Amino acid sequence: MVLGDYFYYKVGKKLVGEQATRISLYLYIPNRFYNIYVIRCFGNSVESILTLVLFNFYLEISSKFDLNIIWYTIIMIVSMMIRCTSPLGWIPLILYKLIMKGSFVAFLKSGILIGLPTLGFLTLIDSIYYGQFTFVPFTFLYKNLIDDVSRSFGVSSPLFYLI
Repeated sequence: MVLGDYFYYKVGKKLVGEQATRISLYLYIPNRFYNIYVIRCFGNSVESILTLVLFNFYLEISSKFDLNIIWYTIIMIVSMMIRCTSPLGWIPLILYKLIMKGSFVAFLKSGILIGLPTLGFLTLIDSIYYGQFTFVPFTFLYKNLIDDVSRSFGVSSPLFYLI
């Protein structure tokens, strides 16, 4: 949790300044919901911490292939392997960097040189652990779409979230 708080402070200073970030920390750190519910679900707490770390590196990504985009790629792949839906919110932000900041080549290099080996390494670790080839995004889609395990947890209508 300390890592998340540290990056919360770093990102806040970059976005809204030091004073506003200090005030927000006074509200964020003792937040009952966050401290009771979010951190009890390990996947959610890791995902929220990784999101804060990702934002820190995302803000520094330019058109250059540098440590910022390397760390961003590694952490994004780790986040995706923990929770397959976590990269979805990053799509518009990455598109912004590609279009407005001209970082297509940097993202392409990072995807090939950093992303693919990281994905392969994490797939190898999962496969060794489970004793068979295991690619988490495929397993996630298979279990949710083919095996329909979501039925076991209850399914809400699409309008549920709008209402």
